[in-house]
Amino acid sequence: MFTSHKHNEDLPQWYRVFSSVLTFVAAAAVCLCIVLAIVADAGRDGRSIFGHTVLRVAGDSMSPFLVRGDVISCKDYDGGQLKEGDVIVFVAPDGNFKGAFITHRIHEIISDGGDTQILTKGDAANTPDSWTLSPDDVVGVYEKKLPFIASVTEFTSSTEGKAILIAVPMALFFVVIYLDAALAVYLRKRAANGASASGSAEVDKDRKDDGTL
Repeated sequence: MFTSHKHNEDLPQWYRVFSSVLTFVAAAAVCLCIVLAIVADAGRDGRSIFGHTVLRVAGDSMSPFLVRGDVISCKDYDGGQLKEGDVIVFVAPDGNFKGAFITHRIHEIISDGGDTQILTKGDAANTPDSWTLSPDDVVGVYEKKLPFIASVTEFTSSTEGKAILIAVPMALFFVVIYLDAALAVYLRKRAANGASASGSAEVDKDRKDDGTL
């Protein structure tokens, strides 16, 4: 592992394949856990990652479609066409939730000349929201729930959980490195002992043929 192909030429082919696969799996596991930790963090404060905003639902205004604790992925809004029924993410312009991310459904779109007004409503509410939005207020458009990320977010809500998510796969990664190196040493020793035994047998054979034994 982490050695050049030329350095491993004295080892069996199966070992070189095994070592390469082990390296890939161990590195992928570490990278995956780091990415999960980043996404889980993003879900707590609504950061955009690669054109997608990840959010953790904080209330039940969209129940039963979305419930408290759900983690959702929303495609960052780029000014495309919106339609009634779309679930959008926006920053509340006023009221008790002013400045907070809200995920509600588009109840009505009103176009008046060059201006477009968007009325939203939570699925669990009987009336539309008190505010009126413009397309510029839209942060993202709902894509899907991320149930696995929701579990990870819950686990990494504490510093200890986040540390475990990253530290455990990294520890396993270094264990894999050690075991791989130990296996390489063992194979080389076995090959050396085999070569030594073969050489001794050849010497004994030569002596016997020469009549010196």
